Amino acid sequence: MGNLTFSDDINLHSTNPDRPNDYRDLIKLIASSYANVTNLPIFGFGAKTSKYSSKATGLFPLTRSIRNPFTPNDDETLMKTYTDCL
Repeated sequence: MGNLTFSDDINLHSTNPDRPNDYRDLIKLIASSYANVTNLPIFGFGAKTSKYSSKATGLFPLTRSIRNPFTPNDDETLMKTYTDCL
């Protein structure tokens, strides 16, 4: 149900920093585990990535660029990239 609506009450991808968000927490955990890596390839899965298509994409880079899926490994940039992808 997380991807069906953007109601803060039931959405798993809440953009409100005060609400729990397992996806945001996981990205931060992965980033801290690879703290010595400058850029990380972060991917999403199972989402509609284009307003011109009715099909969901199985796997996509959060940068929205398949040629450059790497995101700088710092909390602020990673969270902005994640939020912008929503």
